[in-house]
Amino acid sequence: MGCSCSKSRKVGVVGERRPIRVISNEDSTGLMVQNNDRADAIKVEKRTLAPRKKKDLIPDVKVFKDLDERAVQGPEGHATIKELVLYLIKTAKTPLEKARILFRWVTSHIQYDVVSYVTGGPEEVGPEGVFRKRMSVCQGYADLYKNMCRLAEVNCVTISGRSKGGSYRVGDKFGPGSDHAWNAVEIDGRWYLLDCTWAAGNTDLQKRTFEFKYNEHYFFTDPEVFITDHHPMDNQWQLLKEPVSLDIFENQVRFETSFFKLGLLPKFLSHTMSPVCTQNGEATISIKIPEPMAFMCHFYPSDGGYAQNENVLHEIVDNVAMFKVAPAQKGRFMLQIFGKLGTATGQQNQICSYIIDSAGPMTGYLPFPRLKTSTWGPGPWLLDRFISDISHPKAIITLDEGDTKLTFTATRLLHYKCDIKEDIIDENMYRIWDSHAFFEVDCQTVSVYARAPKMGQFILTIWAKEETDQKYSKCINYLLKSDKCKAHVSPYPKTFNNWTNGCRLYEPLDGRLAANRRVHFRVVYPNAVEVVVIATGKWHKLARNADGSWEGDADTGEQGNILKVSAKMPGDTQYWTVLQYEVMA
Repeated sequence: MGCSCSKSRKVGVVGERRPIRVISNEDSTGLMVQNNDRADAIKVEKRTLAPRKKKDLIPDVKVFKDLDERAVQGPEGHATIKELVLYLIKTAKTPLEKARILFRWVTSHIQYDVVSYVTGGPEEVGPEGVFRKRMSVCQGYADLYKNMCRLAEVNCVTISGRSKGGSYRVGDKFGPGSDHAWNAVEIDGRWYLLDCTWAAGNTDLQKRTFEFKYNEHYFFTDPEVFITDHHPMDNQWQLLKEPVSLDIFENQVRFETSFFKLGLLPKFLSHTMSPVCTQNGEATISIKIPEPMAFMCHFYPSDGGYAQNENVLHEIVDNVAMFKVAPAQKGRFMLQIFGKLGTATGQQNQICSYIIDSAGPMTGYLPFPRLKTSTWGPGPWLLDRFISDISHPKAIITLDEGDTKLTFTATRLLHYKCDIKEDIIDENMYRIWDSHAFFEVDCQTVSVYARAPKMGQFILTIWAKEETDQKYSKCINYLLKSDKCKAHVSPYPKTFNNWTNGCRLYEPLDGRLAANRRVHFRVVYPNAVEVVVIATGKWHKLARNADGSWEGDADTGEQGNILKVSAKMPGDTQYWTVLQYEVMA
């Protein structure tokens, strides 16, 4: 017989769930385990106090450091379970400490019998056999732990039920019987839930291997968290005031332990049930985050196939991580969300999974442009407090007139650059639209001007780096949507590397100038001793105003000419090109 193996990303195809062995037992607390045709049914004969939160009962698990080491490193020479238990609890002074040291011994010495689980072969589940063989499935883990607790005079029961283990996939339905076994122990009149099997390590069903990797999550797990992947046959053992029905359990989002390790809770989600259905071609799932985090996701058809991550836009706004899903076609899809603490790059672990049911794309559907990073918008910069007071906190900017200006306050002096590109998905390439974005920095206020070259979708990227950095490593990506555009769109003037903090352009903002016209220029270039406009070989000196700006007129000349705004710095004998314009017909 088998039962649900430990949760791991290294799992194979969903297998048939088999009922676990049923054991009849009654202990001194009046907790009865009865045989029936479904699974264990444990009836509570007396009322008990509600369990305390784990963080209240155990503020810091490091208090168990010595006990854990004794359990993990204990000698292997004990002939009987009783000898082992007496050795382990010698330094344990309370029922809690006894429950802990026994839990850590089981989770560090009993490996999961993956071969028997996969093949359906004979399994050792009796406590004595599991103790000798050091291998079992969930029933063996649970009954060995219960037996050890009995010898240590700690009240413990084995609970059977349904579980979302290694072979579970979002959307699976459960049969009438149980597929897993776990335990509850009584400490000071309160019952606490634990799962030795899942705390012990990870399984790879395809390779039929098991790896010891202790998971603290499954020791004294809070009931409202435990119920997300364990549903007992007897609802009383949910230890909840309002029991969760099997129907709700089946349709809940799939939560991984990493979700809770990040300090997240189901109540932080906009959707706790699955599937999520699109409306007008879209669905948005959000997660409230208590501290800075980074996320990414995978999106693909539920029956397999290639990832379609371009159909998901992820951004963080006001400490809420949002995933806007817009499938390209009708059907059922899987959305897997990964996360980590902090906004820096690094490994992310899967935290939850959804089924997305799409009724079909909206009229005029366009996939989101592809990004090399996983997050759109300024969320990470705001979380890290690089910036504040941003004019556009959301990732999507609709350009009503074809252009926009966004501003933010920089918390420290950085150097910036920006660009606009178009994702040509059919050709698997990006097209860079030169000079369709430029920036100005006035003290701590950063202004970015962006202009769509035509109707469509574009990526505005704002880059930043520290004074000492060689490369621009930090960036914000905005999605610009332009539904209407001017007949002839002029880019901004071309800027060069010396267009930096403190520079400002008042006019002209268009980078293409009409031929044979006299044009007025006004620009700010910090510390310059002279600023000129060079056109058709003529130098037009600009006059310095009291506010520090340089101003004057210049003739554009004929079509095809190039006009340059150049500046001379103190001690230099040459002029440096700052801006460049094209002369058009």
